Amino acid sequence: MNYRKFFFILAAVLLLAGCARPVQPTVKREATETLLVKSDMSTWIPMASTINSDGTKITYVIRDEERSRETLYLNGEAIGEYDQVMGWDYVYSPDGSRTAYPVQDDGKAFVVLDGKESKKYDGIYTPTLTFSPDGAKLAYIAILDGKYIVVEDDNEGTAYDMIDPRTLKYSPDGKTLAYAAQKGDIWTMVINGVENGEYTMLTYNSPLFNADGSGMAYIAQLEDHVVVIENGRELGRYEGVIVESFTYSPDGKELAYAIIREGKVFMIRGGQEGNGYDDIDGTSVIYSPDSANLAYAAATVVEGAQHWYVVENGIEQGDYQYIAGDSIVFSPDSTRLAYGVGYCQSHEQVAETEDHSQHDHTWSVVVDGEQGNIYKGFGSAGIVFSPDSTHYAYGAAIPEEGVWMVVVDGQELGRYDGIGADTIAFTPGNGWPVFVVQKDNLFGVAVDHADGALFKGIISKFGGRIYFDSESTMRYLVMKEDGIYTVEETLTALQ
Repeated sequence: MNYRKFFFILAAVLLLAGCARPVQPTVKREATETLLVKSDMSTWIPMASTINSDGTKITYVIRDEERSRETLYLNGEAIGEYDQVMGWDYVYSPDGSRTAYPVQDDGKAFVVLDGKESKKYDGIYTPTLTFSPDGAKLAYIAILDGKYIVVEDDNEGTAYDMIDPRTLKYSPDGKTLAYAAQKGDIWTMVINGVENGEYTMLTYNSPLFNADGSGMAYIAQLEDHVVVIENGRELGRYEGVIVESFTYSPDGKELAYAIIREGKVFMIRGGQEGNGYDDIDGTSVIYSPDSANLAYAAATVVEGAQHWYVVENGIEQGDYQYIAGDSIVFSPDSTRLAYGVGYCQSHEQVAETEDHSQHDHTWSVVVDGEQGNIYKGFGSAGIVFSPDSTHYAYGAAIPEEGVWMVVVDGQELGRYDGIGADTIAFTPGNGWPVFVVQKDNLFGVAVDHADGALFKGIISKFGGRIYFDSESTMRYLVMKEDGIYTVEETLTALQ
């Protein structure tokens, strides 16, 4: 089965239209539209398109059913025809100068790198195509004669019974390529082609590199216990480790992770163990940008009810029925902390199941220890701070009124049928909030209190990114009847 990435990011939720509040705009918007790709998009294979990191290049695939052939296009120009194009895995090097994509032709799979075809294999594990940080090397997993191998710049590694595709990673400095591989019942961590250790299992998020590549850690199961290894040294043996908690500080000097011992969970930070809790949400563990602060969501159970806290540098904050763990965020200057908290009808309802999505939640956001308004809906992307840390924003909903909005510094902004919660950003200059909105069946980009033109769709990937080229200019891609356009806007403050 083919899995293709759908990149038309419209609105996440469709609700009835509401009435916008009359607010004086603070920004003047001047927009120009430039045709990027002229094409009948109805002929494109859904979810087989990719946009590069700066939004200037789009690949897509069109299939000729009569000939059973697929053609890959880049900005409207055909660049290759094959039996099948895995277009959703068209990848760019970090600087955008090199490209690679996997294809199938005549019963064989291969990679096209900078227009040159690689050796042909029985299969290519397509999601693994990975450029080194400097773009000089490309690595991926191939299947040959029933075995799995890592191919780096046409050089084949050792054949294994299995290679975990989630583990194939380059270090940030590009000097190390590592992955978890299996022979028989034994797993090993392969580092630059050399096997390290013999384990029962290696976790999916291993290896973990620090920011400059000088540190590499991984979690392994060894018979009846779990070990944490850093730079070849065993840091400890535990009953269990919450793998999602595994993280380095931004400066690369500390490794943090949550361990399980005798029914309790403890956070280890730089080798120092914190207090024990009944639960720690591994997805919540986060360092501040300056590496000075560590925060996470932890819970104790009292008479069958969970009490959740945010623990920052060992100090507990609040007492909530639920904390959206992945919403915990520090401001860019590391001085502010924000997170989303949830309430159910009763503590007992929380204790019955860990699937909080099934509860009748209300939500609120806590910023600097102060709790904001309560809403029935909370944007999945969480809370966003402005680059200068002075403002924050998040998506919220009032289902009984049928509206979505963006809340900026505690004030509700706009009324829409839907918002792209993961598109919320701030302009780098004046700090205006910017986000994708839906009105009826059309979509646009709002800037502060100024709504822009509406289009058939806002086109992007990974949540509808808006590109800021300077403090006063932004770009985004839109879908119109005759193709895809780049909309460039100049933003000016109104006096």
